[in-house]
Amino acid sequence: MAKIPGCQPRFQRPGGAPAVGCRLTGRPMPAWNRTVKKPLPIPGVLPFAPIGWDTCRRSSLQADLEALLFSTEEPLTVDRMKAALGLDTTQVLGGLRELRRKLAEDEGGFILQEVGGGWRLATRAELDKHLATTLGRARTHLNETLRDTLAIVAYRQPVTRALVEAVRGVPCADSLRQLLDLGLIRMAGREATLGRPVIYRTSRKFLLWCGLRSLDDLPPLAGA
Repeated sequence: MAKIPGCQPRFQRPGGAPAVGCRLTGRPMPAWNRTVKKPLPIPGVLPFAPIGWDTCRRSSLQADLEALLFSTEEPLTVDRMKAALGLDTTQVLGGLRELRRKLAEDEGGFILQEVGGGWRLATRAELDKHLATTLGRARTHLNETLRDTLAIVAYRQPVTRALVEAVRGVPCADSLRQLLDLGLIRMAGREATLGRPVIYRTSRKFLLWCGLRSLDDLPPLAGA
């Protein structure tokens, strides 16, 4: 057990145990302040945990989940994560929710989203401009005509072109074709009426693009 003259506690160790930090005071310190019960810290290694360290630190489960989510661009379902980690639903969901909270508190480049029936890591929306500049990738932006057409399909699906045009009051063939090319809507069969018109629905990519878990998460229409 070593003693260092003129030392007093300056930091707080995890669990409340005092850590010593030397400061010359010009007068003797009480013996309890001068006693070092553990070896001196290794140079370059903090002898204490910074305030808030435990708040952002990942548990083993959270680290495993983060690695799984980082390894794929597509959202992972809870079932796939359960199979990979050998855990039950409660454990996986608890780890995901805690990881989402810690990522939000980190205020880093990633967030955890529950979308399209699964979970995924995504970059923060405010960083899109940097990604577009550096990687040449930008979020898909729709003009007003495409937005209006997509909204009608989303809220009135399943719909035919005739119904979309009746709501908008203008031809919508080109808009529907562009939305199909973008993968935001899909053809879901044909109506059993004269001419057998195509039926349109939103796709899973629409949920991912909007950041929605399901169509139930669509915001309510004004005045509805």
